[in-house]
Amino acid sequence: MDVSWRDLSCVQLWQWGLIDWVGVAPAETSQRIQALFSFCAAQQMAPHDLLQRACDGDTERAAVIAEAETAGVKLVVQSFLIHNGVNVHGALVCMPRTAEQLADQGWREAP
Repeated sequence: MDVSWRDLSCVQLWQWGLIDWVGVAPAETSQRIQALFSFCAAQQMAPHDLLQRACDGDTERAAVIAEAETAGVKLVVQSFLIHNGVNVHGALVCMPRTAEQLADQGWREAP
């Protein structure tokens, strides 16, 4: 594990989000960061590389989450991805493009 991982902006953003947005105690946040670092070390990639891999498409994102689940850190990895802007639930499938699709979702008038 590279100690400079703590200085990565993606890790700092996640840490800040856990403490300030979610209200996770600093000690528990440190445990989650250590769990992420252990997972990354086992995957032989830095956290920002894990993030990039998860952004390489639905298949890669699903693989990252499956590997995290196998390692027992699925929620930690999902949290890291979410706080860094990755939609862990896949691509949007209900984004309306037409007035008819808006009506199907309950809109009376197109905005």
